[in-house]
Order: sequence, then structure tokens, then C-alpha cells
Amino acid sequence: MTLNNKTKEKIIKETTKLIQKHGYTETNLQDIIKKSKSPKGSLYHYFPKGKDDIIISSLDNINMEFNKKFQNSIDKNSTLKEILESLLMVFKTKERSYGTPSFRLTLLALETIGQAPEVSKKCGEIVQEWRNTLSETIENIGLNKITSQTISTWFFSILQGAICASVIHKDTTHMDIVESSIKLIENLNEEQLKVIFSPK
Repeated sequence: MTLNNKTKEKIIKETTKLIQKHGYTETNLQDIIKKSKSPKGSLYHYFPKGKDDIIISSLDNINMEFNKKFQNSIDKNSTLKEILESLLMVFKTKERSYGTPSFRLTLLALETIGQAPEVSKKCGEIVQEWRNTLSETIENIGLNKITSQTISTWFFSILQGAICASVIHKDTTHMDIVESSIKLIENLNEEQLKVIFSPK
């Protein structure tokens, strides 16, 4: 990696940390310059559209990190309970790093709907990709496609709600509700899951 590439990667890395901890509004270019120890000219050289350009690159970085951590935490013999617990731990591990739930793309999407639509759109696309990844992982253990998709939608809805509540109330115990939700279905067989998670 060249020195110039190292500068770009450092900017992306530090922006990734900032937006996961502070969100969009409270992350500004001065913070990025300070944390990355990069001159202002470098920011606009690599990211001519400014802040939003940097954040979109950081979202790609977050997406790669999520996929790597999730795929490394499961195997072909994982049960539904183990898959959901593995996904939850990906988020809770980041919580320990940042002191707040991270991979919080739903909050970032909501925050940027009006002021940074490209960022909001990117967040939505990544979250949908994560839902698809979870759905495909569940399908690979033997559940049908429709049931797998519905379980994925259900689980991400609970997870995203818990992340939002944790940030709003500054209380990460809301994430424990997600773990309790897994217990509701851990002993259900395939037919029972189909009944509960069939589209109405």
C-alpha cells in the first residue's frame, strides 16, 4: 500500500469510528482531519464531494467488517438459535468497543433522510443486504425461503429497535431484549416456525 493509499485508508478508518459513535450530524470534517491526522487538502483530493463522500466510503468499510465478522462466527452446522446469537454478538462486540451499539445504520439512515439522501440510501441498501445475508444463512440450514425471509425481517426489526432505544435512552440493556426474543423461538420445530412466520 502506498503512502497516499495509507492516507485515504486512515481517513476512512477514523470516519468509520466517528460515525458509529456520534452519528452524522456530530461528525464534522474538523473531527475527521484531527483524528486521521490528514491535511484538509487530502480529504478533498480523495473525496471531492466532502463529508458525504467520506461517509459513504466508510459505510462500505462497515459493511465489509460486518460481513466478515458474521461469516466467521457461523458454520454449516449452526442451528437457528446459534445463527441469531452470532448475529447479535457481532453488534454487542461493537457495543463494547464504542460504549454504544454500533453498526447503527438505521439511526444513521433516519438522521440523514432530509440532509444527506445519498447517505440515507446507502444505509438502507446495506441493511437490506444484511437482511438478505441472514435470510440466506437461515435457508441454508433447511428452512424454506419464505420462512427464512420473514424470520430475518422479524429479527432485524427487533435488533434495530433495540439499537435505537439504547442510543435514545443511553442504556444498552435494551439489547438484552433481543436475546430474550431468540429464546421465544429456540425450541420451535420447522412446522411451528412456518406457522408463526408465514406471511398473512
